[in-house]
Amino acid sequence: MWKTVCRNGAFALVVLVGSAAWSQAQPYRGGWPPPPPPAGDIRGAWYADGDPNQPCYVEVAPGGGVFFTNENGDRSAGRILGRGRVVADKWRLPGQVQGDVIEWANGSHWTR
Repeated sequence: MWKTVCRNGAFALVVLVGSAAWSQAQPYRGGWPPPPPPAGDIRGAWYADGDPNQPCYVEVAPGGGVFFTNENGDRSAGRILGRGRVVADKWRLPGQVQGDVIEWANGSHWTR
């Protein structure tokens, strides 16, 4: 009996390890969440209208969620839409990232 259990356990382990290695080697073709969007370039401290006394923040959570915090401490979940476009959903505020500046649709901007 123990031989059968050990043999079945060893077989299951080989199948598990082999399938894990195979799945990691496959290119992304949909069906599982892709890696988070490349948002490392916008995360960190920003300053409302370039004023160092008015810090703002962009955080990127695991899984790609983006959070914007304005100079008043108000926080909004948001999204990176691509081509430099972002949106702060709670504030219903789109923006455009251009280098070290985020131009918001309400006429304000954040700089680094």
